[in-house]
Amino acid sequence: MKIYGNWALGVTALYGSFALFIIGFFVVSTFNKVDLVEENYYDKEIAYQQHIDKVKRAEALVSPLGWKRQANQLVLQFPKNLTKIRGSINLYRPSDSKNDRTILIHPDDENVQYVPLSDMEKGLWRVKFNWQSDSTGYYNEDILFIE
Repeated sequence: MKIYGNWALGVTALYGSFALFIIGFFVVSTFNKVDLVEENYYDKEIAYQQHIDKVKRAEALVSPLGWKRQANQLVLQFPKNLTKIRGSINLYRPSDSKNDRTILIHPDDENVQYVPLSDMEKGLWRVKFNWQSDSTGYYNEDILFIE
């Protein structure tokens, strides 16, 4: 049996290329940006049953929360039979967490609120309505696409 070439050179080249691959993988993964959906996801997971209850109450409303996009604003119509509505609107940008916004809910006398959208970037947004009337909490979530 005759061995052609220098096999030690082949083994060295194999191990060297493997080491370069591992170093390259480390460098790429170090500079890769990872955005979490929620900062305190563990604390929120513990209180998830309360969230489920809010969603069920919001779905059970006779006249649910309505919203639509008109020109450069978001028009929210809260149920007219509810009073003392307060809470927050979380505008979540999946592609860049630096653009996330939280807006407080302060409807007028007819339970309507206008949210300006003119200074927001174009693209996909996830809108989370976390609101309450008196002491009863509600939660709605939907997708908004700004063109």
